Amino acid sequence: MNDAPGKNLVNVKVEEKEVSKDKTEKIRTIGVTKDPDFEGSIIIKTEDADGRITGYAIRKNKDGGLEGNEIRYQSDGSKGPVYQLHETDFDKLREQGVLGSYERAVDTEESKKINDVGASLFRLFMEGDKIDPTWGKDSSSLIDPVRETLKNLSDGDQEKAAIGFFDSTIGRNISNNRYAYNVYRHFKGTTFGKKFGQLEDERLKKAGYASGFIL
Repeated sequence: MNDAPGKNLVNVKVEEKEVSKDKTEKIRTIGVTKDPDFEGSIIIKTEDADGRITGYAIRKNKDGGLEGNEIRYQSDGSKGPVYQLHETDFDKLREQGVLGSYERAVDTEESKKINDVGASLFRLFMEGDKIDPTWGKDSSSLIDPVRETLKNLSDGDQEKAAIGFFDSTIGRNISNNRYAYNVYRHFKGTTFGKKFGQLEDERLKKAGYASGFIL
């Protein structure tokens, strides 16, 4: 875990927090938000038994581990002291349910991204021959925005988007393959394209086409 304080923060003073050895206190989650001062973080806001509001700005580091900050909010809602979270803090946050709230927020955010990309891909599918690259037409105004949103997905999420696109097109009716192939041609070098190609290859071989998917 990267404990370098303030790496992703904007104009935020990170202080050292005294380590408490008290038993884990029960706290409740009162909101999920974001703050430009904590770039890349999802903030889980909590309230303890005494009504004190604390935010936990949690994010993944470059190695896939968790890092973040504890934000003490003042009674007027403004940000007070900010502390760097350490590995032992995350163990406590797991017990308190804060990490569970964070993980659910991440899942919701990623699902929305996948659904948004899936909707964009299906709109391309509905364009039909307008995006057929073999026709020599310039369809960059339709393709480029989708390409950019696809880049923002992880490889795993691109694969999920490919499965969703395949199921809603060829998986629903094999006569949809023509327009689905038009979409595939523009993204065949991406993880999305590779997964789509794999799914179509498996379908064709199962249907008796030994050569599989070649396009």
